[in-house]
Amino acid sequence: MGESADVLIAISSFVANTQGRLTTLHILNSNITSFQLLEMCRICPLLTFLSVRTRVPNIVAVADEFAASISRASPRLETVYLPTHTSLSAAETYAMHFPNIKRLVVYPLNRTDSGLPTVPVRLDRVRLAVQRCAHAVDIDLSECRFPPALVEFLLEPPMRDRMTRLLVDHAEISSDVLLRLARGLPALIDIRLTGPRGGSSGNQYLGQSDFYRRLFDARPTLRKFTLPICMSSTLNDDCMREISQFSLTRIVLWPYPNLTPAVIDIMINSPIAATLRDATIYGVPAFTSEALLRLARSCPNLSDVKWEVRGRCRTLTSERDAANLHIRRNWSR
Repeated sequence: MGESADVLIAISSFVANTQGRLTTLHILNSNITSFQLLEMCRICPLLTFLSVRTRVPNIVAVADEFAASISRASPRLETVYLPTHTSLSAAETYAMHFPNIKRLVVYPLNRTDSGLPTVPVRLDRVRLAVQRCAHAVDIDLSECRFPPALVEFLLEPPMRDRMTRLLVDHAEISSDVLLRLARGLPALIDIRLTGPRGGSSGNQYLGQSDFYRRLFDARPTLRKFTLPICMSSTLNDDCMREISQFSLTRIVLWPYPNLTPAVIDIMINSPIAATLRDATIYGVPAFTSEALLRLARSCPNLSDVKWEVRGRCRTLTSERDAANLHIRRNWSR
């Protein structure tokens, strides 16, 4: 946004000239003050997205009174990122003041430490946020550890009955805990678990087919699944055979060298083929352009494909364009 006073004046003028129609405000690298931010929000009652947390030295950890003032000024906010203490998350601080928030973030976004998994320390505040944020259906527990108190909290109503998406990126979570959450959250349809930081040293079960079989038994109604990045050395065809039993509409795959060309037959001959709409495939050696075309032809609802080939340009053949044309035909229906 700019640090100089002239830039702030220009931005404030621009915001004012939107005549209250602005819906998104993202501020970073700025000397904006709390007063100036509040004035902008008062001008923008239709805001649904507000992010003010990166390199804004004049706005430190947000107090309850200020967060409540922001909420009153822009009552439609659904996504809010504000500065917090380095050890506390949005759900532990200001989230409770924004009743339309869709996702509760329970890990500190402003951390300055080594990135080791943390534990929420103010579950009382998180519980209050859950009660007040009646529209929250996602919970972000990335980079968290899961002591018994946190697990029990997640399985309490009303969040238990509302939660549709569970984000546990880089979290330290055991298979038993993850399966318990899957079993105990009846509305859950989306899990994102990219594994712990630092390679494949933790959560090894994410590369074992038995875990996905047990996950299917616990929550067969999952529809979206982002697979772990760090299990690239162990996730194999047997894992994908179990994963393909889910009637997924979306899947994200990373560079898994142990997937063989047989994975295409596994997917197109499993329930996933009938329901898949969105596939993101990052550098998976088994997914050549020919394989992608086979997948596109065998998945009648597939309409959104992101395909990245890392260091394998030889696979970029004319079949790639044929696959794209086939997918485009699906879009036009």
